[in-house]
Amino acid sequence: MAVESVLNGPIPGQSLTTTPGNFAWEQPPETEQPDEALLYHVSKMSDEQFIEAATMLMKLDIPIEALTDTVITKAVGDGIHSIDVGLIIAPSVHKELVSLAKTTGTEYREFFSEEADKEALEKKNLKTLVMHKLKKMSPEEKAPIVSQTAAALSSPEVEAFEDLRDEQGASQEEEGELPQEEGEVLEEEETAEASPDEGMGLMSRGV
Repeated sequence: MAVESVLNGPIPGQSLTTTPGNFAWEQPPETEQPDEALLYHVSKMSDEQFIEAATMLMKLDIPIEALTDTVITKAVGDGIHSIDVGLIIAPSVHKELVSLAKTTGTEYREFFSEEADKEALEKKNLKTLVMHKLKKMSPEEKAPIVSQTAAALSSPEVEAFEDLRDEQGASQEEEGELPQEEGEVLEEEETAEASPDEGMGLMSRGV
């Protein structure tokens, strides 16, 4: 399928042979006023389908900054407004998306986190480096690493942690059973208190 899509794709330079003005973004925009362009985006954001799609992307940890760029780019491609107008209204569109997230109670990120991206890149590079070194090592060289890993997993600290976890689990189970036992004791006390009244019939009174 991938080979067929490449073979059926456009020929390099083919766009230069087409008649100009075939696309919406090649035509004059529908509006040149930032106020009108912003009203267009606000009306679009009130659509239920847009709200559902936008909130879903926010839940997938897509920053609002990226959503704003996508909304502006699509409007430019559809010939609604120019790129210049899009740059002018981008902050307002960003604020509207933040308001949408707060209104729907959706957790969101406004911008890309450079520190998180840097940390993820460092972890990826470290993992690649470790795997590369492990591939070059012989089985004899890998044996100490495996033994050290096994020793770390069976260390007293790890065993103590597992014992503590088991104790906490057992204590939670016992606490869950206590109300049932107290209920049984209460039922027995009620039965014991009710038993004398049950024997107070006509024959027991000596009548």
